[in-house]
Amino acid sequence: MRKIVKYFVSAALCLVAVCGCKNGDLSGYIAIKTTDIGLDVNAIEDIDAQEPSDVSVIVDCENAWIAQVSDDWMTVSPNYGGGGKCVVTLTFLPNFKNDETDMAARSGELTIASHGTVLTIPIRQNGFIGEKKEVVSLGGIPDAAEFKAFADAATAGLSVERWTNTETKAVELLADIDISAYSPWSPICLATSTNAGAVKGDAYDGVFDGKGHTIKGLSITENNPAAGTGYGLFSVVQGGVIRNLTVEASNIAVVNPDCSSANNVHIGTIAGALVKGSISNCTAKSAGDGSVSVKIQSGASGLQTIGGICGCAYESKLEGCTSGATILCYNETNANNGGTGVSMGGLAGYCNGSCELTSCTNNGVVGAMVGDERWGSACRIGGFTGTTQGLVKITSCTNNGTITGTCICTSDKTSRTAGFVGYVNTADSQITGCVNNGNICFAPAGAYGGYVGGMVGQIANAFVIDGCETHGAILCDLYVDGHFYKRGDSSEVVGSGLFTENVDTDTFPEMGLVVGRPNSKATTVKNCKFSGKIGAYNDATAFTVITADNFQRFLYGCTYNRRKAVQTNEANTGNVYGE
Repeated sequence: MRKIVKYFVSAALCLVAVCGCKNGDLSGYIAIKTTDIGLDVNAIEDIDAQEPSDVSVIVDCENAWIAQVSDDWMTVSPNYGGGGKCVVTLTFLPNFKNDETDMAARSGELTIASHGTVLTIPIRQNGFIGEKKEVVSLGGIPDAAEFKAFADAATAGLSVERWTNTETKAVELLADIDISAYSPWSPICLATSTNAGAVKGDAYDGVFDGKGHTIKGLSITENNPAAGTGYGLFSVVQGGVIRNLTVEASNIAVVNPDCSSANNVHIGTIAGALVKGSISNCTAKSAGDGSVSVKIQSGASGLQTIGGICGCAYESKLEGCTSGATILCYNETNANNGGTGVSMGGLAGYCNGSCELTSCTNNGVVGAMVGDERWGSACRIGGFTGTTQGLVKITSCTNNGTITGTCICTSDKTSRTAGFVGYVNTADSQITGCVNNGNICFAPAGAYGGYVGGMVGQIANAFVIDGCETHGAILCDLYVDGHFYKRGDSSEVVGSGLFTENVDTDTFPEMGLVVGRPNSKATTVKNCKFSGKIGAYNDATAFTVITADNFQRFLYGCTYNRRKAVQTNEANTGNVYGE
């Protein structure tokens, strides 16, 4: 239904009326002088909230005029005209979300201007008050059917009061729950996010408390996913809190994401992406042979983030979390680095902004050779995270998992593989009190290369490593400049004499107890402890055991010029051998 409201606008005189007249009938106008434009009695009011009618305005003006509205919940068409009469139509969006949501009335303005004369017409749309339904709170989620109902309601933007503890105001689990009957699972609050935290869609922003319970049977299979989408129990958590929850996934598999844009999929067990939120005291597990995986078969450029807890974290916190999930990436086509490459980590694949990882543990495998298939085909891989792009603080975390980087399947691009972080980008980041007990490996193919570090794979800016330890094996078959510890029948099998070269030469491997490629950055490494062994990946006899006499020789990999800044940094003190 269309309401007709008529206005006459003249360069010398404004005539205004509010009436239900037919188009063209100009009777019944009230004369208003141009010096008195405060038209508080000539407003368009009582616009319906739920099914608003269009309102037509007749403009009769001697000269050209322009009309505009103040807010994007209404439009005016046409918004300009010449002399004479013209009917313009105001259209309004509904002012409600759903039948259980109260929406306040809202106000705006229609302004019509002609040759210095301005007519402002206040507009008011009513608020919608839906039928109030009495909600009987269960105090939490007692079973799988109610968990699915909660997930559907949260995703649709409906009230989750039914499953909310009225005292804590958190949605809580009341029991262990098996959701395998709802496979494949559709992530809660399906939304998209860039690695810089730009979210589209209704991300989860509430508090979800597992109360120590377990959700098992999570299975996600997605082919050709939309760019930026998050995959996990939750899709994208923005400003929300997930705590005290264990999630056991039988399988999370994303296949063939579109690697033709800068921001693609984020994959994790708890959440695909975490934006300005927190995940605390949560555990991720892979059941049986299950894994968190992505298989890239087309496109050469597109960010993929894969992690045990979450794929991408932006200005967020992970605290007291443990992952035992297996993290895998088979990558046939995307050989890029950084924001358009692939990052995978035991806890989070990619950390950006001011992120904090505190008292977390990775026990899961990150990257692997599965038969002849290279499921560690990422540019950046770490026991905690593949990439730290912003000012990140990692404190009191432990990696116990085997970390294996492989070459990208169709490229000689190098992989950065490490016990802590594959690639550290931002100055003044800090890694404090962390321990690596896992084996850190690069499995080469032909002459393809990799940077391997017990703590960090490669650094782009100086930062601080303080009070950390690494005790696993650091294994890689590649020297710089294409020389191998062992390559087929090559005579360069070094055996127990590995790394006998002078440290001032440029024939040093891109592997080290601290960092594989220091990139000439004066990183501070102090109060750290080292043991384990360092050697060849494909020859179990070609290694050197780390001792009190030799550990300093193996701290930093790569050419002397790239090692020099960190080796000569006077702040590097208190580093010792110790098992």
